[in-house]
Amino acid sequence: MDEALYLYNRNQIPMKQIFISYVEEDSEIARAIATCLEEAGYSTWYFERDSLLGADYLWQTGESIEQAPVFLLLISPDSLGSRQVTSEVVRAHECGKPFLPVLRNLTHTEFQRRQPSWRQAVGATGSVQIPPQGVPAILTRLLAGIRNLGLQPVRPPALDPKQSGKAGTGKTVSPRARCLQDLAIDIRNRTIQLVQASNPAELTWKPPGTSNHILWHAGHSLWAEDVLCIKLVTGSSELPPGWDEMFRMGSRPASWKTPWPVKDELLSQLSAQLPRLVEIIGSLGETHLDRKPPFPHRGDTRSLGESISHGLHDEANHQGEMYLLLKIQRLAPDRGAG
Repeated sequence: MDEALYLYNRNQIPMKQIFISYVEEDSEIARAIATCLEEAGYSTWYFERDSLLGADYLWQTGESIEQAPVFLLLISPDSLGSRQVTSEVVRAHECGKPFLPVLRNLTHTEFQRRQPSWRQAVGATGSVQIPPQGVPAILTRLLAGIRNLGLQPVRPPALDPKQSGKAGTGKTVSPRARCLQDLAIDIRNRTIQLVQASNPAELTWKPPGTSNHILWHAGHSLWAEDVLCIKLVTGSSELPPGWDEMFRMGSRPASWKTPWPVKDELLSQLSAQLPRLVEIIGSLGETHLDRKPPFPHRGDTRSLGESISHGLHDEANHQGEMYLLLKIQRLAPDRGAG
């Protein structure tokens, strides 16, 4: 099977933003880093928690590294001689991943001298050293580095428990809203993955006798989440001008004369909408989810929670259509875009 289809077919491995590479001796520090980053709204992957029972180690770490936009390397006297970490560093370097080096109990100069191959992979990237106060003391610098790489959090920062109940400090996310947030993140990341796997010609190809192509299905997913979540809560659409007409239910790409959005523009909109969805869903309590939306569509009797679930279900369905269209083209090039 084509590599792009194989990438999409890795459903066993959750797509995370930051891969944390470490050795067992540093597992406590790795967990602390993951906790701090996740409280700031980012998703992380580390072996102790996220590895799959029975799956090949090299395969699953390699796949997770490829999916994660950022590679955080925890460097310590214990990790410098690790073949396991070296293989992860090599994989990240081959994939062109940006490195975030975090040092424990050694200096940057010592690291460069004792591990020249890692030094070459890390390049000119600066490192941050964990002080005696622990990981929270470097969190501000870590987050600044992550933002500098263009990575945005997928969920709002967690509320400080000390501030709970105080005016103007926000609120905790309800259990059902948290489940919907997780579902939105997983579904949208896979939609993005499919668009990334398609070349421009494949995005706008459709089989004879059919109406919709991959680009339309992806744009329709964007439209569905706007209509079934954002507009119901805020009262207004956040789609670019003309995209409602282009991707709404019942539109027909075959009759559309205006140029379609380019791949990068579509990916930008899909990526930007995700943290907005997570933010809005996280603001809804259990009672809000059971009631009619603040700005309901005429004739729609569903609760807000039912509407949001329907939107996510709809995007997952269109994801299947996108995968099938790409598979047809890749397995039978003479019938597709070539």
